[in-house]
Amino acid sequence: MERDDFFGLDFRIKNFDINILLDLLSIRSKIEAIETVKQIARRFGKSSTFLMVSKRQQTLKFLKPLLEDEFRGYDQYYYEKEVNTASENDRRYNAEERILEYALMVASGKTYRELKKEEFKPGLHSLRELSSDERYDRLWEVLNTIEKDTIDQFKKALAS
Repeated sequence: MERDDFFGLDFRIKNFDINILLDLLSIRSKIEAIETVKQIARRFGKSSTFLMVSKRQQTLKFLKPLLEDEFRGYDQYYYEKEVNTASENDRRYNAEERILEYALMVASGKTYRELKKEEFKPGLHSLRELSSDERYDRLWEVLNTIEKDTIDQFKKALAS
């Protein structure tokens, strides 16, 4: 997967659904082919909450190389320009924004609209400004914090 695959991506869905997000990038089959995901699907079912969290975790891992790339600095005027796809720099900036938005949706389990409405922390600006090796870790932390109860229930289910 390349950064440019995200340029112009529209993922403004009404309800959060990891499968729809995976389909937007045509990576659903790749995520579902991961052995951990297959095992959870067999044991707990294809609509299990555990499976959905696992898919989100694996998606973040899949995005890790992109998240660890160097990102352009924050451009406060980017969305105020009349045309912001004219230059290679603008196209790259847009693709980076989409990567961050997509990864934040996956990590938080929220739709784009919910993220904008709540001004979710960390925001896109702060994620962009993090060093490349901190960005993935911060998103992983968001996912683990939000899904702590589900992860704890999963561990208990495995132990029994």
